[in-house]
Amino acid sequence: MSNGVHLESWVKIEGGCPIAVQVVGTETQLRLGGRTDGLDLVLTSEALHNLLEKCTEAAQLVSAD
Repeated sequence: MSNGVHLESWVKIEGGCPIAVQVVGTETQLRLGGRTDGLDLVLTSEALHNLLEKCTEAAQLVSAD
């Protein structure tokens, strides 16, 4: 049974990391890093909103410290 994740990986993203965004149909594509040394994320609309919610929560927690 799939839980919506098709690959397990981790990435450290630092402040100067380029982040590119492209919307294709109903999917959002995020590229973290460069063309030859980056990571691509492809998110459905539901996944994008979930990621936004979790990033907002994390930003609030970091700002509270």
